[in-house]
Amino acid sequence: MSTFQFDVFADYFQVLVCDGGSESSISDAWNEQAIRDMFISTENEFSFNTARNMDVPIEIVICNKTPAIELSKWDHIVQCCLNVTTGCLYILGVSDFLPEAKQIAVESGQYIAWILYGGLDSISSDGLEGDDHYQIILLRSDEKITPKVIKRKSYN
Repeated sequence: MSTFQFDVFADYFQVLVCDGGSESSISDAWNEQAIRDMFISTENEFSFNTARNMDVPIEIVICNKTPAIELSKWDHIVQCCLNVTTGCLYILGVSDFLPEAKQIAVESGQYIAWILYGGLDSISSDGLEGDDHYQIILLRSDEKITPKVIKRKSYN
Protein backbone atom coordinates (compact mmCIF):
# COMPACT_ATOMS: atom_id res chain seq x y z
CA MET A 1 0.00 0.00 0.00
CA SER A 2 1.25 3.47 -0.92
CA THR A 3 -0.12 6.74 0.43
CA PHE A 4 0.29 10.25 -0.96
CA GLN A 5 -0.82 13.57 0.60
CA PHE A 6 -1.63 16.69 -1.42
CA ASP A 7 -3.24 20.08 -1.00
CA VAL A 8 -5.06 20.96 -4.21
CA PHE A 9 -6.76 24.24 -5.10
CA ALA A 10 -10.35 23.18 -5.76
CA ASP A 11 -11.20 25.96 -8.16
CA TYR A 12 -14.91 25.95 -9.01
CA PHE A 13 -15.30 23.45 -6.13
CA GLN A 14 -13.77 20.67 -8.25
CA VAL A 15 -10.73 18.40 -8.32
CA LEU A 16 -9.72 16.39 -11.38
CA VAL A 17 -7.84 13.08 -11.34
CA CYS A 18 -6.70 11.85 -14.73
CA ASP A 19 -4.32 9.69 -16.69
CA GLY A 20 -1.31 11.58 -18.01
CA GLY A 21 -2.34 10.92 -21.60
CA SER A 22 -5.94 11.99 -21.14
CA GLU A 23 -7.41 14.73 -23.26
CA SER A 24 -9.79 16.18 -20.70
CA SER A 25 -13.38 16.52 -21.86
CA ILE A 26 -15.04 15.93 -18.53
CA SER A 27 -16.06 19.53 -17.88
CA ASP A 28 -18.80 19.21 -20.49
CA ALA A 29 -20.17 16.08 -18.77
CA TRP A 30 -21.46 17.85 -15.66
CA ASN A 31 -25.26 17.68 -15.46
CA GLU A 32 -27.86 17.83 -12.67
CA GLN A 33 -27.35 14.17 -11.72
CA ALA A 34 -23.56 14.55 -11.58
CA ILE A 35 -23.95 17.61 -9.36
CA ARG A 36 -26.21 15.64 -6.98
CA ASP A 37 -23.75 12.72 -7.03
CA MET A 38 -20.82 15.14 -6.50
CA PHE A 39 -18.71 13.47 -9.19
CA ILE A 40 -18.44 12.59 -12.85
CA SER A 41 -16.22 10.06 -14.55
CA THR A 42 -15.04 8.97 -17.96
CA GLU A 43 -12.71 6.14 -18.89
CA ASN A 44 -9.47 8.01 -18.13
CA GLU A 45 -10.51 10.62 -15.60
CA PHE A 46 -12.88 11.63 -12.86
CA SER A 47 -13.75 14.89 -11.22
CA PHE A 48 -15.35 15.40 -7.84
CA ASN A 49 -16.92 18.32 -6.04
CA THR A 50 -15.49 19.74 -2.85
CA ALA A 51 -17.18 21.68 -0.07
CA ARG A 52 -14.83 24.65 -0.46
CA ASN A 53 -13.41 26.66 -3.34
CA MET A 54 -10.02 26.66 -1.57
CA ASP A 55 -6.98 24.44 -1.07
CA VAL A 56 -8.29 21.10 0.18
CA PRO A 57 -6.40 18.12 1.61
CA ILE A 58 -6.47 14.98 -0.52
CA GLU A 59 -5.00 11.64 0.42
CA ILE A 60 -4.46 9.03 -2.29
CA VAL A 61 -4.09 5.42 -1.21
CA ILE A 62 -3.05 2.72 -3.65
CA CYS A 63 -4.08 -0.69 -2.30
CA ASN A 64 -3.12 -4.26 -3.11
CA LYS A 65 -6.47 -5.68 -1.97
CA THR A 66 -10.07 -4.51 -1.69
CA PRO A 67 -10.19 -1.95 1.12
CA ALA A 68 -12.47 -2.13 4.14
CA ILE A 69 -14.16 1.27 4.09
CA GLU A 70 -15.76 2.38 7.34
CA LEU A 71 -18.97 3.96 6.04
CA SER A 72 -19.74 5.83 9.27
CA LYS A 73 -16.44 7.73 9.02
CA TRP A 74 -17.37 9.40 5.71
CA ASP A 75 -20.13 11.80 4.62
CA HIS A 76 -20.27 10.79 0.96
CA ILE A 77 -18.66 7.93 -1.00
CA VAL A 78 -18.59 7.26 -4.72
CA GLN A 79 -17.02 4.53 -6.84
CA CYS A 80 -15.89 4.41 -10.47
CA CYS A 81 -13.27 2.93 -12.79
CA LEU A 82 -10.16 4.70 -13.97
CA ASN A 83 -7.95 3.54 -16.83
CA VAL A 84 -4.31 4.65 -16.57
CA THR A 85 -2.39 4.05 -19.80
CA THR A 86 0.71 6.18 -19.17
CA GLY A 87 1.66 5.09 -15.65
CA CYS A 88 1.24 8.68 -14.51
CA LEU A 89 -1.73 9.98 -12.57
CA TYR A 90 -2.40 13.72 -12.31
CA ILE A 91 -4.26 15.41 -9.44
CA LEU A 92 -5.26 19.01 -10.07
CA GLY A 93 -7.80 21.77 -9.81
CA VAL A 94 -9.82 22.32 -12.96
CA SER A 95 -8.03 25.60 -13.78
CA ASP A 96 -4.51 24.22 -13.16
CA PHE A 97 -2.01 23.71 -15.97
CA LEU A 98 -1.62 19.93 -16.48
CA PRO A 99 2.20 19.86 -16.86
CA GLU A 100 2.51 21.61 -13.48
CA ALA A 101 -0.06 19.42 -11.69
CA LYS A 102 0.70 17.10 -8.82
CA GLN A 103 1.40 13.61 -10.09
CA ILE A 104 2.18 10.12 -8.95
CA ALA A 105 3.58 7.12 -10.77
CA VAL A 106 1.26 4.11 -10.81
CA GLU A 107 1.19 0.82 -12.63
CA SER A 108 -0.55 1.16 -15.98
CA GLY A 109 -3.94 -0.53 -16.18
CA GLN A 110 -7.47 -0.27 -14.92
CA TYR A 111 -8.33 0.72 -11.36
CA ILE A 112 -11.40 0.79 -9.20
CA ALA A 113 -11.50 4.17 -7.49
CA TRP A 114 -13.37 5.09 -4.33
CA ILE A 115 -13.71 8.79 -3.58
CA LEU A 116 -14.45 9.49 0.08
CA TYR A 117 -15.61 12.87 1.39
CA GLY A 118 -15.30 13.80 5.06
CA GLY A 119 -15.98 16.86 7.20
CA LEU A 120 -18.52 18.33 4.78
CA ASP A 121 -20.54 19.86 7.64
CA SER A 122 -17.50 21.68 9.06
CA ILE A 123 -17.46 24.54 6.54
CA SER A 124 -17.63 28.08 7.93
CA SER A 125 -20.51 30.34 6.93
CA ASP A 126 -18.24 32.30 4.58
CA GLY A 127 -17.08 29.05 2.92
CA LEU A 128 -13.40 29.77 3.53
CA GLU A 129 -12.57 27.56 6.50
CA GLY A 130 -13.36 23.96 7.29
CA ASP A 131 -12.09 20.51 8.09
CA ASP A 132 -13.34 18.90 4.90
CA HIS A 133 -10.98 16.23 3.61
CA TYR A 134 -10.97 13.77 0.75
CA GLN A 135 -9.48 10.35 0.24
CA ILE A 136 -9.10 8.52 -3.05
CA ILE A 137 -8.50 4.79 -2.83
CA LEU A 138 -7.22 3.04 -5.95
CA LEU A 139 -7.16 -0.72 -6.48
CA ARG A 140 -5.69 -2.26 -9.64
CA SER A 141 -8.46 -4.45 -11.08
CA ASP A 142 -9.64 -5.74 -14.44
CA GLU A 143 -13.22 -5.66 -13.16
CA LYS A 144 -15.44 -3.13 -14.94
CA ILE A 145 -17.85 -1.39 -12.59
CA THR A 146 -20.59 1.12 -13.18
CA PRO A 147 -19.96 4.49 -11.51
CA LYS A 148 -22.20 4.84 -8.48
CA VAL A 149 -22.81 6.59 -5.19
CA ILE A 150 -22.21 4.20 -2.29
CA LYS A 151 -23.17 6.66 0.45
CA ARG A 152 -24.97 9.90 -0.26
CA LYS A 153 -24.52 13.04 1.81
CA SER A 154 -27.90 13.92 3.25
CA TYR A 155 -28.63 17.58 3.76
CA ASN A 156 -31.10 18.65 6.45
